[in-house]
Amino acid sequence: MRFSVITPVYKAEKYLRNCIESILKQTFTDFELILVNDGSPDNCGLICDEYALKDNRVKVLHQSNMGVSIARNNAIDVSNGEYLVFVDADDLVRNNLLEELNLCISNNGCDVVIYGYDIERKTKKEQVIFLEGYDTEEIKEILVGDYWDNMPWNKCIKRNLFKGYKFEEGICYEDYFLLPSLIFNAKKINIIQKSLYIYNCVNEHSITKKQDSLHRWFKWNAKKHNEYFAKLNSLKCLRICEKNTIAEARRCMFEHYFDNKLGEDRIREIKFYLENKNHIRGKDRFWIDRILNDDIFVCKLYAILKGYHRC
Repeated sequence: MRFSVITPVYKAEKYLRNCIESILKQTFTDFELILVNDGSPDNCGLICDEYALKDNRVKVLHQSNMGVSIARNNAIDVSNGEYLVFVDADDLVRNNLLEELNLCISNNGCDVVIYGYDIERKTKKEQVIFLEGYDTEEIKEILVGDYWDNMPWNKCIKRNLFKGYKFEEGICYEDYFLLPSLIFNAKKINIIQKSLYIYNCVNEHSITKKQDSLHRWFKWNAKKHNEYFAKLNSLKCLRICEKNTIAEARRCMFEHYFDNKLGEDRIREIKFYLENKNHIRGKDRFWIDRILNDDIFVCKLYAILKGYHRC
């Protein structure tokens, strides 16, 4: 089997049928669809079972609510496809997604394929297309440096790359943790310069709607992980990784000054990281000092002026 399409399902009843239909209408048919009902309290489980009865390409896993990481990991464990494609339950795919992926893989023998996508918002739409012309090593640097967001749903990944790797369980931004280091093992990466995925930013239950300090802390940890990975592998993107991690630490603390969700241990961890950045100068140095000196008034004022916090 060429592809396993993996879709974790939780509180997506409003969008799920359209998502499944967009996958089953693929012009390339050598695939399985693995739906993982993550203990969804609505009718998602029934909808998944309904499609499994209608189409033998659909496989359904039911689990108690354990999160998207465990859902993806369990699906990977039972998958049969040579390549894995990830689709969120509130999103859509173009009906030629798998055909385009198969053509790219057949022509180039690649381990990873990255493709463009549309972003659907309430007020506007946006299209993201990645430029061709980068070689594999350059793309690895781009992903570790977070120049392109590290989400799984616009990437087709050879299943054997997951050997020894799993999505981190019990955290947010698990994809930011995993994908750069996992894809770093790819021998060849290709880009399809087309939009083949439609990402839904409207779903109120989406994790992207949650931007409190605790969620920011997990994102900061992911960026810190990639910074250390870049340092360990002597990558050119180390400087931008460090800059991104410092900026996320600052944003996380700004949010905490409003919602007080971090707790002493997490605050101490951020400050320990910043205390070891003595070589940093300029604007970043200014804000590091403000945080280390607990200059909460200045930080809150800046956050309000920049619109970082919705007051």
